[in-house]
Parts: sequence; structure tokens; C-alpha cells
Amino acid sequence: MEKTNGKRQEFLEKVSEIEGIYVPSLYDIDYNNDGTIKRMLPKKRGIKLRLERE
Repeated sequence: MEKTNGKRQEFLEKVSEIEGIYVPSLYDIDYNNDGTIKRMLPKKRGIKLRLERE
């Protein structure tokens, strides 16, 4: 099972490199009391911090 889980994680990290793809499990997110995002940090080095919106 762990082998499959490792492959899944690798896949998610790889597809996160595609413009427009956001993988929530790759980020730690802190919220304000009103539910808006206070801070979003990648859980691992090499994951894009800045997400672009069109």
C-alpha cells in the first residue's frame, strides 16, 4: 500500500507543476476568523508558493 501511496504523492507533486492546477494536500492553510485565507504555505520545498488566477 505504501508503494502506491508514494506513487500517488509523486503524481500529485508532478501535476501541481502544470499551470492552473492546484493540489490542496500540498499546502498548509491558515484561515482568518471570517473564513478568508490568512496564510498558505507549501508543505514541501519545491512546491509553488504563488498561484496565479486568470
